Amino acid sequence: MIGLGLGISPSEISDTGLTWGATKFLDLPGASGDFARVQSFSSFLGRISGSGGSDIADTLTISFWIKPTWTMAASGSNQHVTSSGANANNVQLFVFGNTTTEKDRVRVVYMVDTGASHDRNRIMIQAMDPSNNQEREESPLHSNDSVTEVGSTLTTSGITSGWWHKDNQGSVNSDGFVHLAFTRAAGDWSIYWNGTAMGGMIDADSGTLGFTESNVDEMWLGRDFATQDDFKMGHRDIAIFNAELNATQVAELYNSGNLFDVRTHSQAANLGLYWPCEDAQEFSGAGASANLDLQGNTTFSSI
Repeated sequence: MIGLGLGISPSEISDTGLTWGATKFLDLPGASGDFARVQSFSSFLGRISGSGGSDIADTLTISFWIKPTWTMAASGSNQHVTSSGANANNVQLFVFGNTTTEKDRVRVVYMVDTGASHDRNRIMIQAMDPSNNQEREESPLHSNDSVTEVGSTLTTSGITSGWWHKDNQGSVNSDGFVHLAFTRAAGDWSIYWNGTAMGGMIDADSGTLGFTESNVDEMWLGRDFATQDDFKMGHRDIAIFNAELNATQVAELYNSGNLFDVRTHSQAANLGLYWPCEDAQEFSGAGASANLDLQGNTTFSSI
């Protein structure tokens, strides 16, 4: 049974006494051991899902700004991204789940290739349970420029022009960030780039998701559960809502490319967890126990 989200009252959000700023971002250098995490993450799932339930919420929105500072390389006929271990097939942007089994997870990935001579160049959101049942949506970056505002340079071939990385960032805002949002209702995900729904969606669901929330132990930013590889990138305003935001509300999050305090969003009553990434603090009311834990040389740098 899929759990229902728990509403958070506006007063609970607005009375935290925490001051928002837009001068810094979470800077992940990408060397071995450089990542950020929140431990005991199952303790906070009640804010975005059914507390202690057997599945993630019917309705969910994950939103964040990402600075594409990773680098690309070629390995034979395949494209790869440079990571702390070796050239990797994917860039792990965001994940929470069980770090031991790599299951009961929700993850957001920039998919580069499959490692089998097949390039992908897609944004992917995946929820997976212990039996490998999954809900997965992918959208290609190389063929949807007119829909997604990805940027025409991402629609052609070659490392320098066809792929998403620090030298080919697509349509970033004035601070060098792209806004991504992932909304879920009734087991179906939608993906938004800079406030606009992405096209060419590829549905790769399999089985019926039986997500066990109590198995979730950590949330990671910039690190792969399976390989322990770390990736260079930046984050701002990571927000998780226990509601499926509609297209207008996602556009409000994008805010014409301007960072803002998400606690002032029209759906703030459904804001379960929020890290502005100005510092380690969590702003929605989960308290210091949900603050970001910085590993290695991860820090907060000036925008």
